[in-house]
Amino acid sequence: MKHILLLVALILAQSAFAQREGALTAYLSVDQPSTIGVSVEFPENGKLRRLPFIKEECARSYLFNLGLGFMGYDNVPVDEVGKGVVIEAGIRQYFTGETQGLYVSNYLSFANIEFENDEDEWLGKYTYFSFFSPETGYKISFDGICVEPFAGVMWRLESPAGIIDNHRIDEWAPRFGLRIGITF
Repeated sequence: MKHILLLVALILAQSAFAQREGALTAYLSVDQPSTIGVSVEFPENGKLRRLPFIKEECARSYLFNLGLGFMGYDNVPVDEVGKGVVIEAGIRQYFTGETQGLYVSNYLSFANIEFENDEDEWLGKYTYFSFFSPETGYKISFDGICVEPFAGVMWRLESPAGIIDNHRIDEWAPRFGLRIGITF
């Protein structure tokens, strides 16, 4: 009898949370710097939110992205590709009561890209922080798999060092990419 009650409780719990599921995805973002990494999405627990311009209640989730950034820099005397870490945390707002479909999101972003030449000599670094990084996308979920194309823009506060300068790097960066992963 205990096993049957446990099984019923698990089925009810799964069906209650099936509309708002989290995701673990690999992502590729093409911008400056381009990023490949891992993204985790946690749905907001509790009641759904009602947006002023939409009649139905909408789901919200929290995101954390950790990636490896690659950035090309071609300025005399440097023509190198820098590598470094990109960290982002943000909030995503869906336009439905489920964590799928059309969404908008915004991130707090930080990146630190180091540049070295072929002899492993340090040339400089490019660091930025962004609190304005909106994106829009569409999340498609089926059979525990999710696919998310997205596009957005990022405004960055830059801090270069060494021979890397920010005069050749735009503060406004378009970004687009794709996330593919599993839902939980």
